[in-house]
Amino acid sequence: MFGAGFVDDDDSLRDTIGLMLEQEGYRVHLASDGREGYERSLTLRPDLILVDLRLPGMSGVEICRQLRADKVQTPIIVLSAVGDEIDKVLLLEIGADDYVTKPFGRRELMARMRAMLVLDGAALDRITTQALGSRRFEVTFTGTGGHSWSDYGAGNPVHAMSRAMAAFVDTNPPDPRAVPK
Repeated sequence: MFGAGFVDDDDSLRDTIGLMLEQEGYRVHLASDGREGYERSLTLRPDLILVDLRLPGMSGVEICRQLRADKVQTPIIVLSAVGDEIDKVLLLEIGADDYVTKPFGRRELMARMRAMLVLDGAALDRITTQALGSRRFEVTFTGTGGHSWSDYGAGNPVHAMSRAMAAFVDTNPPDPRAVPK
């Protein structure tokens, strides 16, 4: 289970997003002001942080800047009603990993969160363990840029996968004599 920190001073939005994340299987850590969100991010170390841009106590910009100064590499997604290009670029340059303009849809936010977690090297082991368990797979690279993988336990092709997913799968096949029949 992944942990997600969410910092927003809008009680209704914070509670709604918090409930949505819980329904999606996240451990959720909520904060209503920037200072509290920053401190919780340091102490609870969530796998991903969602932060509003304009917050009391400490702005979303300052949270991003300070977390990166503290060498925290947790992915940060900024959620804001401010959609100006200059604001987006500034946030991305000081350490945010993504920027979502309010209002946004549930599916878009969840897709962006999953993308951040896949790209985050610290979360990689948890992702592959949850997705693949203890089973081992073989990856076959095709000339068209696609990949297929086979489950060693069943010896059956499973499905085609993207280049990003292929990077996460163990490509060193075990000794076939060691595979239980």
